[in-house]
Amino acid sequence: MSTLKTKAPEFDSTIKPQFKKLAQGLLMTGYQATYTGKSPADTTELQVAIAYQAVDNLQLPQKLALQGTYGGSPFHVEVAFSSCHATRR
Repeated sequence: MSTLKTKAPEFDSTIKPQFKKLAQGLLMTGYQATYTGKSPADTTELQVAIAYQAVDNLQLPQKLALQGTYGGSPFHVEVAFSSCHATRR
């Protein structure tokens, strides 16, 4: 998948994921997105970068870095995940 486009009555969106090729397959490392609402104030430009950590032989997110604009105003947010573990059921 290189681009996902959605058209809805309230907004249109375009998402372009980015992947890294690993021996086990593809790992999503981030994406760029545009969300266009009915007015310019409802428009969002977004770039997301995903850093991973190995947990019990799985690649789980370690940090998400989000930046972009909403209605023309810039934003930057980082979310960190710590003390993660995986269990089997």
